[in-house]
Amino acid sequence: MVLSSTLTGSSVHEHRRVVHVRTYDWPTYQINIWIFVMLLASSSILGVFATFLQTQAQMDLPVPWYLPYYVAVAAVSLAFLLTVMWLIWRRRLLPAIVMIGALVMFVLWMVGLVATSVELWGSGGVQSVCSVQVWNQNPHGTDVATLAWMQQRNTCQTWYLVFAMGLTGVIFEIWVMIISYKVYRWMILTVRSHSMDAISHLQPTLRLSRNTSILKLLNLSQCTSQNRIYENETGGRDVFALGGVIVKSTHLKDNQGRDYALADANEVAATALAKPALEKMGIRVPQIYFADKIQGRSVLVQERIPGVGLNVAWRYLAAAEKSSFKEQAREILKALRNVLGAGPTYIVADPDPVTHRGVQPLERDILFESRGAQNKDCALFHNDLSQSNLIVDRGKIVAVVDWEMAGFFTWDAIKEVHLRIRSPSKKTYGHQNLPQKVLDDIYFWNDLYD
Repeated sequence: MVLSSTLTGSSVHEHRRVVHVRTYDWPTYQINIWIFVMLLASSSILGVFATFLQTQAQMDLPVPWYLPYYVAVAAVSLAFLLTVMWLIWRRRLLPAIVMIGALVMFVLWMVGLVATSVELWGSGGVQSVCSVQVWNQNPHGTDVATLAWMQQRNTCQTWYLVFAMGLTGVIFEIWVMIISYKVYRWMILTVRSHSMDAISHLQPTLRLSRNTSILKLLNLSQCTSQNRIYENETGGRDVFALGGVIVKSTHLKDNQGRDYALADANEVAATALAKPALEKMGIRVPQIYFADKIQGRSVLVQERIPGVGLNVAWRYLAAAEKSSFKEQAREILKALRNVLGAGPTYIVADPDPVTHRGVQPLERDILFESRGAQNKDCALFHNDLSQSNLIVDRGKIVAVVDWEMAGFFTWDAIKEVHLRIRSPSKKTYGHQNLPQKVLDDIYFWNDLYD
């Protein structure tokens, strides 16, 4: 992200050029296990064969080619692993990098494994020498012969360790190539969806991705509890992260839940309205790829925007940073308020929001108390601008998500909904004898509309 600021009068206007970088959803446990095992294997072989090289030099013996070869392979492998860890930290680990690197390392490790196997079990190899001079003997005592036998035994056991680590390295390089392919396969969904959107030039509609190649990739069986990032315990849709997309579905629940058709239609329409206003601020709204039913259940698939929810980052922020995010949210409200419309109404009219959206009757009454007359003060509001719906990155709000509650309402109505329904109540926490600093943090977002 490139930032440039110009100071005019008493206000600062920021013009942001956003560079979109694709990120990938790597399976955390698998990639961590691979890194740990490969670090162990590479370090073991590097240490063992470096010791063998030192022994050969000390005894003025010729150095077999496979000793420096395996030392070099282990060193390159460690460098590759350190590069992967750095890319993970930078959130720039591409499947292609891992696949190509793992393929090269697989070939190098396989050559070393073959050389080790020949040296270990070939004619006149280490195994035959160990059988005669080590395994068939068992000396005891404090003499030099016993000490020499123990050293030979350690050397024999070390050769078996090298073979085991080499075999492990080969197997785990194949495994990580498979993992990389699966990660890349899910990336195709985002790429194809963007390509289809670029050539269609159509207004947002509910069956946005009816293309069979897209639906074939949209396999709900791959949305599991392992990649579920939010479990709706009230019967609503769970949220899953798959590569570059977010999937909302109830397929893991016994009850298919309510019909989200109107809510999803509203989200598609609301994002189309909000996008031009927010893009001027460098803030994104997610692209909706699919909004329809699969096996009788409402499913929504949308773009996954890099960053974290403000609610996740909140506990790590300083007071000044929290205040900055609140002011940025207020700027978002101001930008959306310039989008006027007749109301009060959702973008897609809903005769029964309590049933279709799961809102409280109180919220319905607040929003539509003046339904009988058109209110000229109505403007576009997100209507749930909570911390969990703001995606942040490097001190900036970069995206606003979850637009199903959006509509044309009055400022006063939205403010009242925010205070009475969206925000923590002082009645709930007032009697818990919490420190004032904690209470201030809990109520910090309550005055967003002041």
